[in-house]
Amino acid sequence: MTFISAKEGPPNAGEKPYTVQYFDEKGNMTIRSDGTKAWRNNNPGNMKYRGGFATRHGAIGSAGGMAVFPTEAIGRKALIDITEYLVNKGGRDFWVVKEEALNLALERRLHATIVHLKNGTIYLRPEYGSHAFTRVA
Repeated sequence: MTFISAKEGPPNAGEKPYTVQYFDEKGNMTIRSDGTKAWRNNNPGNMKYRGGFATRHGAIGSAGGMAVFPTEAIGRKALIDITEYLVNKGGRDFWVVKEEALNLALERRLHATIVHLKNGTIYLRPEYGSHAFTRVA
């Protein structure tokens, strides 16, 4: 099934997390609920929707302020294609290039998880349970 659009849906009764409504080319809807934001949104990096990067890399909508991708593979590819990371330090956001962000993470000066793919590609993900990269020192 190929999803062509997605949007945030209401939470299930008695639950806090939003649902994600996926639509295929025939207008059929598939709903994802529970699980993590990353899973519901097919967005393993929890990328924000704003700014156009996600749309240029295949996002089909947004939910919870995050980009929604049609498949996890497309969401992961978008994550690998990132060349800059938005980092927060002392309440201020600033952009750092990928190489600098990787160095900060290796030096344990950036709260991030370093992901190594079998093909040699390296990228960063926010730490588990975090929505952003935070600089430590």
